[in-house]
Amino acid sequence: MQKYQGSTLQKEWDAKRQVLKKKIREMSVPQLCKSFLRVLLQAVTVIYIVCMLVALPLYYRRETGYSFIGSNKSDFFMDKGFFLGRTFIHIFLFYAAFALLCFFLENRGEKGKFSLLLNALLEELSLTDKFAILYTIGVLLSYYYTDYRAELRLGAQGWYMGLWPQLLLVGSYFAVSRLLPKCAVKWMTLALLVTSGFVFLAGLLNRYNVNPLGIPSIGPGFISTIGNINWYCGYWAVVYPVAVGCFVFYEGRGKKEKWNRALRMFFGIAASVGFATGITQGSESGALALAAVLLLVSAIAVKRRDRLHRFMELLLCFSVTACFLSIVQWLFPERNQYMTATSFLLTGTVLPWVTGILAFCAYLWLKRKLPIEEWEQRKDMFAEGNRKSEAKAERYERGIRRGWYICLFLIGMTVVSYIALLIINTLYPGSIGALSDNPLFIFNREWGSNRGGTWKAGVRAWTSLDSLHKVVGIGPDGMAEYIYKGPDSGLLDMVRAQFGNSRLTNAHGEWITILANLGLIGLAGFAGMMISAVLRFLRAKTALCMACALALFGYTMNNVFSFQQVMNVSQMFMILGLGEWLKRKEMEQENGRYENPDCGR
Repeated sequence: MQKYQGSTLQKEWDAKRQVLKKKIREMSVPQLCKSFLRVLLQAVTVIYIVCMLVALPLYYRRETGYSFIGSNKSDFFMDKGFFLGRTFIHIFLFYAAFALLCFFLENRGEKGKFSLLLNALLEELSLTDKFAILYTIGVLLSYYYTDYRAELRLGAQGWYMGLWPQLLLVGSYFAVSRLLPKCAVKWMTLALLVTSGFVFLAGLLNRYNVNPLGIPSIGPGFISTIGNINWYCGYWAVVYPVAVGCFVFYEGRGKKEKWNRALRMFFGIAASVGFATGITQGSESGALALAAVLLLVSAIAVKRRDRLHRFMELLLCFSVTACFLSIVQWLFPERNQYMTATSFLLTGTVLPWVTGILAFCAYLWLKRKLPIEEWEQRKDMFAEGNRKSEAKAERYERGIRRGWYICLFLIGMTVVSYIALLIINTLYPGSIGALSDNPLFIFNREWGSNRGGTWKAGVRAWTSLDSLHKVVGIGPDGMAEYIYKGPDSGLLDMVRAQFGNSRLTNAHGEWITILANLGLIGLAGFAGMMISAVLRFLRAKTALCMACALALFGYTMNNVFSFQQVMNVSQMFMILGLGEWLKRKEMEQENGRYENPDCGR
């Protein structure tokens, strides 16, 4: 049997090699050079992915520990990223020259070659690509018109989200979405989940005063190989939804049952570790990202019976994880030195036990009333009694779907009502009765862990600009330069009154920061890029592409109260590129131009 399999694989390899040799012989010299240069570009892209997806999250300097871990990661990102970027550009210039030569040789008899080339390039651009280009234009214009060019070439010290880092990030998106080798997709996903799993496990142990890495602690606000909990939460919010999406949406068509179970178990473990560290990490913005992602997954999963079953299994994983953490908290109450309201609610009360029991009962009811085995078969294969049973199950399914949509609507209305009450009580103090004195319903500079003050500073920085700079912004990563060196002394007094000598670098709200730094053009490009990507990827048929949509959504929800930094935005742009690659291959397959990528149905 092994000899037969070996000989079969050898024959397949020989056949592929013969096809490759035939293609090479049929190529002209420009085509051969173009293909060789494309392979080099793919190699540089893969090296960049390894550096940013694996090395960057794990990188730290033992001699400096947590004291300079953010700056060290920023230095690593720029050193490796700029070197690979320069290498990529040099190769790309030659590749573009040979690509143009091949195009003109192939269309030598055609008229209007430049219009043909332009049309071909425009047809290759998706809606997300066009918004990414608009975002790039916003970055370039903001830098061109800024008053702080020297400072914003790299950006604010320690953050480094200036001109060159932004161009590198957008370039990584286009490189991954166009040049990612097919064989690297699964390895990229595995590297992402394994690396993040290690980071998350270390962060979870650090939270309970266990230090497996031996990094000297400087307080509970620094954990794992990431450091600051806001940076850690930003990284977690963009990575953990990938495991969640793969667990719920993966179908495993055409694969052995044992392999499917092993993959599902791997995704489940990765999701559970993500849940555990998300509950305990300490940044409250993570609670919003966690709740938002789970609600979005539920809205998608309720449309299909198999996904509904897997979503209930995901809730069981979440409940079991929370119950386990509550036991740990009960046994070792002195271990966790950073207990937030969210972590206390999910580990210090009976809530996880109640939700766990309810989720288990709901899952058993689903297994009984909505069996997947019957749903996966054709109705005409059923006996009369089975068809009636399936019709009854479908009625249950429609009822669940309607009920859950009503719940989602009520949750949405609750959020809208809270925002309305917050605005009313802020504009007209004392107008909402007993809730009027509750800090949650008073929008001032202390609201939301001082987010009220940082948001106000970001909005005021933008409103104080002239008409041109309202459109193009202060400059990439330039908000701090404008606050402390700009003409608005009232803005500086407001910031110092709240934060003293601490330097406010951004508004701690990504879209507000982008509005101030890049103006209306940059915000329109970034918001359009993210929204279009989420909507397009959610309509994909590939589980991994839908998981990428969840990652982008989680990143956006977390950054309502957070900011861009090298740990979260570098991962986000690579996941954005991966999702675009998958979506493009899916569309090419539908048009009959591409073989099934087989990337996790």
